[in-house]
Amino acid sequence: MVAIHRRLLFLAALAAVAAGAAGCRRAPPNLDSPGTAIVCLGDSITAGVGATDGHGYPEVLAARLGVAVIDDGVPGDTAAGGLARLRILAMRSDSSRGSNGLPT
Repeated sequence: MVAIHRRLLFLAALAAVAAGAAGCRRAPPNLDSPGTAIVCLGDSITAGVGATDGHGYPEVLAARLGVAVIDDGVPGDTAAGGLARLRILAMRSDSSRGSNGLPT
């Protein structure tokens, strides 16, 4: 009897996951951005440690999408460090952004 309840609970959980994956959630809002650059924030993986030249994921992403991708990966970075860098990036003036490869 306990095994049947466990199976039913498992099937209910599986159904809930499948429903979520099927698109029962609202789509994220479309952020109407005029920019075309993507900034990759992260740690050593983002920085390309261990990857051959030109094969880090920001470079591959740029090649696949055909848009500018800025690699802002810092080996050893943390989520707090990335958030701090993101805040600094967001606070730069439009003229400063243009000189750093970001759209103005």
